[in-house]
Parts: sequence; structure tokens; C-alpha cells
Amino acid sequence: MFLCGDKQLEIVDKYTYLGLVLNEHLDFSFTAKTVAQSANRALGLLIAKCKIMGGLPYDAFTKLYDSVVWPIINYGAPVWGLTLIHVLTLSITVPCDSSLG
Repeated sequence: MFLCGDKQLEIVDKYTYLGLVLNEHLDFSFTAKTVAQSANRALGLLIAKCKIMGGLPYDAFTKLYDSVVWPIINYGAPVWGLTLIHVLTLSITVPCDSSLG
């Protein structure tokens, strides 16, 4: 039993702190899935907007990717290290396919 003042703290399986999902074993697989979903959603919106505009030059697309998608992927990276690499592969490779045709 843990107390904070006179209140008993509830024990939970996972806890979200500043967007990072933590559990008692520090397994970041759920965080990886959440980050991948967020990055893929942002990437999908970016690609859709580019298609509506009739395409963008490579440098403009990469600038937008670096401004919109990459911060989502990069946030918290010092905490989980290389754990997310396999989950985020699509968020990193799809932009290359989209921008190159």
C-alpha cells in the first residue's frame, strides 16, 4: 500500500506520463504502438494534403515531414532508445515512397 499524504494510491498496470506509457517492467511496446499510430496519422494527413495540392518538391515535402511527423517519432527517444525502430519503420519509409513517386 502506497500513501500520498493520507490518501491511498491506486496500483495500475500502466501509466501515461507526458505522452509516454510506462508500466512496472518499463516495456515500451504499447508506447511504440501509440507513437507509430500518431506518426502514421500525421503522415497520412501530410500525404493527403500534398496530393490535394498536386504534389510538392522533395525539399518542401521533407521540410514538412521534419516539422510535422519527425517530432512525434523523436519525442521520448532518449528514454526508449532503439526499442521503437521496428514499429516505426513505415513512418520513416513511406514518406520516401510518397515523395519519390
